[in-house]
Amino acid sequence: MIEIIPNWHPFIVHFSIAPLSIATMLFLSIYIPALSSKRNELLTTAKWCLYIGSFATLMAAISGWQAFGSVNHDQAGHSAMSLHRNSALITFFLYLITTVLFIKTQTKKITHWFIIILLIANGSLGITGYLGAENVYRHGLGVMRVPDVNKSVENNHDPQQQHQHH
Repeated sequence: MIEIIPNWHPFIVHFSIAPLSIATMLFLSIYIPALSSKRNELLTTAKWCLYIGSFATLMAAISGWQAFGSVNHDQAGHSAMSLHRNSALITFFLYLITTVLFIKTQTKKITHWFIIILLIANGSLGITGYLGAENVYRHGLGVMRVPDVNKSVENNHDPQQQHQHH
């Protein structure tokens, strides 16, 4: 493992979030009348984003499980990680259902149920991502160093730079 990164989960998870979000937008775009002539291209791109994102979600879940057991944390951090993990498992299963539904129909008919489950999964993805960000930025989980804001840093700045430390 690269020494700069305490664990791979924060790196891998972005390969899940981006294609799944794009897949959702592309599946929704087939309902835009102005794009009806591009329906096949949109579906093909959405399909591959869904497949890539679903595989990346599996990798994110595996790396997240490893991070859950290896990141130093206190009780508040543990509670936050548990909430993130539970949300991630729900998101994983929602996208698993979505992917299986899509494979089963293979673009014959994109049903309203498929779109509804996809939108719920995408909302769950956003919540899970937010909870993961909370783990890092509010609880300091998985980071190697948190700056000590109590130390004076005024002498380390360019005098022309205007800002305040809180």
